[in-house]
Parts: sequence; C-alpha cells; structure tokens
Amino acid sequence: HFPSWWWWNMSWAQYHAGDYEGALKSLRRMRPLPNAARRMLAMVYVRLGEVEKAKAVIDEYRKHAPEYTLEDFRRMYEDHFTGSPHLQKEVDDLSTAGLPEPRSGVSY
Repeated sequence: HFPSWWWWNMSWAQYHAGDYEGALKSLRRMRPLPNAARRMLAMVYVRLGEVEKAKAVIDEYRKHAPEYTLEDFRRMYEDHFTGSPHLQKEVDDLSTAGLPEPRSGVSY
C-alpha cells in the first residue's frame, strides 16, 4: 500500500462517524491524492456544505475516469455495505457532487 493509505482509511472512518472536518484534515495529509480518493473528498465537501468545491473535485476526478458513474460506485461497494445505510449516504453525496448516473441506452 502507498504511504498515505492510513490517512485514506482514517478519512472513511471519520466520514462515517460524522467527523467531516477530521476527514478533510486526513485527506489533506495524503501526498499525492489518488484519483479515487477524490470521491471521498467530494463526499466530505458535500457534508461540510461546500457543494461547489465538491463539484470541482468530481470534475477533476472525471478527467481521469470519464466513464465512471454512480452505478459503478454502487457495484463496487454494495457487498461491503449489505444491510447498512452507509452506501446510500455515499451515493447521495456523490450525486450531489455531480457524479452522474449511467446514460440510458434510449435515444430519442
């Protein structure tokens, strides 16, 4: 694992404990910030009421993962959160930050 792995895990714990300021501080200690950690940063900004910052972070994330959607996130984490409200909280925050749902195959 990269050296900042500990800070990333700490930020997850702080986020789910409702310590959003602490989660932000933990994420800021990561050098460099992996692209996937930007999703967590965006969720933290949403919880801190900084939606514009969250959207900017998701925009940066999508430069490196343009096809990634909320459905991809759900699929990746649904087994980790079986029977828990945590996954929906994260999906809601990522949606607020601007991570899109997949485009439907329907064309008009």
